Amino acid sequence: MAEFVSYSGEKLLPEYEYIRQKKLCSDEEIREIIKQRERMHFKTSKPSRTVNDFVEYIKFESSLLKRIKARESLSGPSRLQSSMANNIKNIYKIGLSYYPEKLKFWLEYIKFLKLQGYHFEVPGTYEKMLKFHGDKPYVWVEAAVFEYDEAHDIDRVKSIFFRGLQRHPDDIEMHFEFFKIMLFETSKMSTELTLQNNTQSEQSIGLERVEIIYKNAKKKITDIEYYIQVLATTELYPFTKGLQKMIISDMMSQFPLCEKIWHIFAQRELKGFSFSNLDKPDEEANIASQLSSEDQKDNARSLISFARSSAPGFEKKTLKQRIKCCVTMYRSAVREIKTEAMWNYYLNAMLELNQDLSTQKNYKREKLGSALKAAHEANFMSEYFYDLYIDLLKEDKVGPWDYLIEIMNSAVERYPQSIKLWEHLTTFYTIKDDATMVEESFRKAKDKLGSSSAKLYKILLQYYQTKPDCYDRLDSIYNEVCKETAEDFLNFRVDYLEYTALVKEDFELTRKLYDELTLLSPAVLTLHETMAYLESTQLKPNIARWRKCYENATNLFGKSSIQIWLNYLRFERDHGNPKQLTILFERAKQSLDAELVVNFVSDYQLFITGLI
Repeated sequence: MAEFVSYSGEKLLPEYEYIRQKKLCSDEEIREIIKQRERMHFKTSKPSRTVNDFVEYIKFESSLLKRIKARESLSGPSRLQSSMANNIKNIYKIGLSYYPEKLKFWLEYIKFLKLQGYHFEVPGTYEKMLKFHGDKPYVWVEAAVFEYDEAHDIDRVKSIFFRGLQRHPDDIEMHFEFFKIMLFETSKMSTELTLQNNTQSEQSIGLERVEIIYKNAKKKITDIEYYIQVLATTELYPFTKGLQKMIISDMMSQFPLCEKIWHIFAQRELKGFSFSNLDKPDEEANIASQLSSEDQKDNARSLISFARSSAPGFEKKTLKQRIKCCVTMYRSAVREIKTEAMWNYYLNAMLELNQDLSTQKNYKREKLGSALKAAHEANFMSEYFYDLYIDLLKEDKVGPWDYLIEIMNSAVERYPQSIKLWEHLTTFYTIKDDATMVEESFRKAKDKLGSSSAKLYKILLQYYQTKPDCYDRLDSIYNEVCKETAEDFLNFRVDYLEYTALVKEDFELTRKLYDELTLLSPAVLTLHETMAYLESTQLKPNIARWRKCYENATNLFGKSSIQIWLNYLRFERDHGNPKQLTILFERAKQSLDAELVVNFVSDYQLFITGLI
């Protein structure tokens, strides 16, 4: 405590003198700084202190340091800034001596040390931190990575990882980071044959150590993600061919029917990393013996056999060759692993391949089309991929129309609740102008979709609107759809009204239709607004009919909408009877919800003065 008192008292006097001499702060600001420091020093000194008191103190000092830096505007830290940073470091140290169990406080301290350039103190701080928080694997990883990146002390890095793995022998991240660092270190070693009678290079010795790290890890780890990570890392280094084969062999041995690893293997083919023959001739038997059912064993043997018989590994291939190898791998996988997940990997890979059509466009499109066709035939096509396949068939006109119709019918049969797939089928028949099939597909869709069939009604209406001799059928469809009560259908009433007024050009019939639609439930505000607009477009507007639209709107929606009352008032002022304004104003106040009345009165005053 005496040390802390000294720090907060005498050692700060030169800072204040420097600040005053350099005119970095006014005398009043300096007095405020002293006051705040004394207050926070007192809080962190008393027995009832908390870690938050230290956090507050550090925040104040950090803010002050930032202010001083801005005012000095120097290229590097001044003597004052270094002193203030040192003050903050001491507050951290004292705080951590009281609260070493606070992990977040340790992490903030290390972040501060890195930011202020105290890199030489970070390793020691990590070591102290590990005494209290060694139960957390990521702390070991952070310590080792910093040691490697900043101190470049590989012996200390290995020491940290060895100690960390003793406490956390099955931690994936720690095993992987150790593997990755040691592999990178190996990549920098000499490849000259200078060791053991010129039979080995430094790099080959280093690679043997990496293989030992990997072998130790696989004894503890059963998570496939670890193997995926280390395999992806080895791909960055051309000298790891043997290690890659070892990892691949282990993956096939431990996860022979896992969809993800065969997806990884296929993607490797696309990148140019072909399989090499497995070293062990009895590999198939070893792998198959670990599976329970005969079908699983047969499938595994088939896949491993395919992998072993692939083209020699690591050959230079053209893009087309790589695509072909990739597709072959996927086809073998989906043939033996009959799951939706495996097919999705295959289809998504082909789809991704088609995102760039700057090269091998036709070949890529062909592979996507054949994959989709195969998935359809195997009954593993998702709704999403049916949608995509139908678009592809339409765009490329692959095969006769009969095949497209077959695909669309199969799609809606398998996914009868899919609005998008029914749209494809019905729209196709409208384009072909086959009224019989349009009606048939629409009825089937409506039976399956029920209240979700609004988009299909829209397609049907648009089709018949292009035919001048189909007024009766249009009226029939509109009468049917206007009776629907789901929200998606309500705007059809407005469409029917506009169609009658603008296409049939019979305004008396439009008014009659409006009166009928007004009786339907639920009420639709836009119906009344649209009819009011249509009434306003007449050469000699019928004021009574026009007013009726506003009456209907206010009766049905006047409780919750200020705007419809303002519209009604504007109508009476400009076209109707201005004497009704006061009466309408009182009606509105009585009708509106209480919380809306004040705003309405305010808007009415603006309305009266002509501001709105």
